[in-house]
Amino acid sequence: MIYITSAVNDADLRKSLSEAVEVPIGFGDVLIEGVSDSGSKVVAVGERKRATDLLACINDGRLLNQVRGAYGAYQKVDCRYFLLIEAIMRRNREGNVEYRTGPNWASTSMPWTRFQGYLNSLHYQLGVYVLWSTNVRNTAETIRGLHTYFSNVDHQSLKQFHQPTPALMYNPTLIRRVAHQLPGIGWERSLSVENHWDSVRKMINASAEEWQQIEGIGKGISNQIVEVLE
Repeated sequence: MIYITSAVNDADLRKSLSEAVEVPIGFGDVLIEGVSDSGSKVVAVGERKRATDLLACINDGRLLNQVRGAYGAYQKVDCRYFLLIEAIMRRNREGNVEYRTGPNWASTSMPWTRFQGYLNSLHYQLGVYVLWSTNVRNTAETIRGLHTYFSNVDHQSLKQFHQPTPALMYNPTLIRRVAHQLPGIGWERSLSVENHWDSVRKMINASAEEWQQIEGIGKGISNQIVEVLE
C-alpha cells in the first residue's frame, strides 16, 4: 500500500500517483508498507524535496528532525527512510551548487562540498537512501518501483543468488545458499544460520530446538525447516 500526504504543495504528486491513498502524514510525504527479505513488516518513509526546499533544509536542520521523528514513530517496525530529490543540480565554476530552473541555471551560495557532505551524512550516519528524480512523473515512477520491491517477499534483486551480479563482493558460502532456500530464512537471516553452523551436514541434521537457538526463528519456522529437510 502507498500512502501520500494531503499537503497542498504535493497536489501534483497526488495527481501523478493516483493509486495512492491520501492521508495526513506526520513525517515525510509518502509511506510505503511492505515486507523485508526475512518477511518482517517494513514501513518506508519518503521525503520529496525540490532544489530550493532541500537547500533551505540543509541550512535550518528541518530534514534531520523529520528523519529522527520518523524513526521514533516507527521504531516498532523496520523503518526505512528515503529522500527523493526532484531536481537537476550541479557544481558551478565557483564551486557552489546550482540547479536547473526551466532552460536556465540558478546559482546559490552553498558550496558543493557542503551539499555533498550533507547527503553523505544522511546516508552513512542516518541510513537515509538518497534518490534522484528530474520531474514529478519520474518521482511517481520511482515510488512505484519502491512499492513493487517492498511488496515482493522474495525481492527479485541482488540478494537472489541465482541472478549473476557484479555487486556481490564475495561468493556466498554453500551454507548460505542452502539456508536461503529454506522456509522463513531468506538472504538476511541466512547469515545468522551461517554463523551458527560450520557445515551443511550439521545444519540439515539439526533438530527444531537447535534451529530455535537462532534469533528470529521460532517454533513454527523451525518445524517447517525440519519437515522440509527430512
